[in-house]
Order: sequence, then structure tokens, then C-alpha cells
Amino acid sequence: MSKDVYDMQDDISPHGPIEAFDIVAAKGGSGRGEKVYLPDDFVLDGTNPPTLTAANGTDGQQQYDSLDFAHDSTDLAFINDIVPNDYYDDLMLELYWFNSATTGGVTFDGAVNVTPPDATDDLDDAGVGIDAVTVTVPGTTLYLTKTVLRLGTRNGGDGGGPVTGIKPGKFLQILLQRTHDATGDTAAAATSLVAARLSWRKG
Repeated sequence: MSKDVYDMQDDISPHGPIEAFDIVAAKGGSGRGEKVYLPDDFVLDGTNPPTLTAANGTDGQQQYDSLDFAHDSTDLAFINDIVPNDYYDDLMLELYWFNSATTGGVTFDGAVNVTPPDATDDLDDAGVGIDAVTVTVPGTTLYLTKTVLRLGTRNGGDGGGPVTGIKPGKFLQILLQRTHDATGDTAAAATSLVAARLSWRKG
């Protein structure tokens, strides 16, 4: 397991609610802010949800939940939150997952909607699609793999994703799906998401 995955696991609270933490607070400066979401923190689609699974490791040494996205259907899950007060730019979502297939790739994409709390926008807007990313499975069961989705920016540009107008205080909705019918999504087994890390450049 890679060092950054262990670092991520150290940052996850085992005690329920999502916690925000600042990876550079001790050093000062702006840097990046982060939040971690575990499978229980996602809102599952009412029609095509991924399967929430509790797993026990060998001899009970590890226990974790996962959201299992099928390889032959479009399962949908959502993150709902408020854009943090220290957000400035470059919103990213890192997905930590494994797949029992030994060959092929896994494609994730979705959409982002941001709504200001001023009664001028519709909470049910479909949002703006984000660029799909395909990652090849490592070929060994339970090897963690990371997919990075670039969600958006304040004003566009800088390769920060297609969604603009992301600003502190707006209601943030992220739709996540495994794009099972994408050309590169060829891994013939469910993809198990164990954690997601939302990060942003602070102002």
C-alpha cells in the first residue's frame, strides 16, 4: 500500500461526522485544504445506487466500508456540502478504490452543481459534467488505486476542470458515477470505493 494512502487513512476520523482538516496549518501559508468522505457520508441514488458493503479483513485485522459500483450498470452516489470559507480555487476529488479484476480499466466521471443561498438559482439543476478519467486496475485484489477528478475553479482556466463559479458559502453537489459503458471501462468486476478526498487551493 502506498505511503500517501496510509497518510490518508491516518487523517480519517473513525467517529462519525466528516471532519475538515488543514494539511498546512502547522506550517503557515495558504496551501490546500481538505475534507475526507467515507462511504457512509455519500447520498445514494434512489434508483441506481452503488452497494454499501462492510468488509472484514483477514483474521479481523481490518474493517472498512465500501461503495461498490457495478461494472455493468450506471450506479450513482452524491456528495453534498458547503464550499468552505477558505476556498479559493482548483477543486479536486481524489477517489481511493480497489477492483478484483486483474485486467482492464475503470472510468469515473460525474457532474458538479453549485447553488448560492440567495434564492436566485435552482437546487435541482443538473450541474456541469466533469471530465471522465480512466485508470488501469493494478491486477491484484485489494491493491488501492487512486483516481483524481478535476472539478472546477472560481473563474475557469488553469486546467482546473470545467465548472466555474465555485465560491465560498455556495451549496456544493457532486454527482459521482462509474461510467461502465465508456470505452476505457473494461474491468469486469465491481469497483469498491473506500474513501474520497476533496481538496482545494486556499485563499
